[in-house]
Amino acid sequence: MYHMKKALIVFMLLSASVAYSQYQVGFGFYLNTISPLKAGELISPGTNSVELSIKAVLPDYTCYDIIGGFSKDYFRFTIMKEVHRQLFYPVDLYLGLGFHIGVWDKNYMLIFPGSKFYGGIDGNFGLQFTMLPVSISFGWRPVWSFLGTDSFTWIKQVGIRFCY
Repeated sequence: MYHMKKALIVFMLLSASVAYSQYQVGFGFYLNTISPLKAGELISPGTNSVELSIKAVLPDYTCYDIIGGFSKDYFRFTIMKEVHRQLFYPVDLYLGLGFHIGVWDKNYMLIFPGSKFYGGIDGNFGLQFTMLPVSISFGWRPVWSFLGTDSFTWIKQVGIRFCY
């Protein structure tokens, strides 16, 4: 009887992982850094940001990601359209394009006077691992702000998403 219960639990977990390999809606967050890639960078202050995300997946593997993020210098709102292609189970390659608008905080404005508002275009690409109701992604996001400022940054991000 014990082995039968154990086998049933394993079967249910495997079934759930296959069912959730392509989710419809995911809620999560990204941890970002623009500093040079090295160990411990996500815990060092200054160049890091946190973003909350809601991602909707359509049947053709097209996704829309609505992102709100902040750091010590800004608040930013981003909308991305992504295309996902499965490399192998449970790994997807994703590629996306979108735009952002944001507001600099008053401390940043004291050091770098100019427009308080900024905006531009974003790209993103990376790998997403989806198993059970959890998705983990590792990606890069080139960001070009040309409204209110002129800057280009590469954001490295780690994301965790709970999928439904």
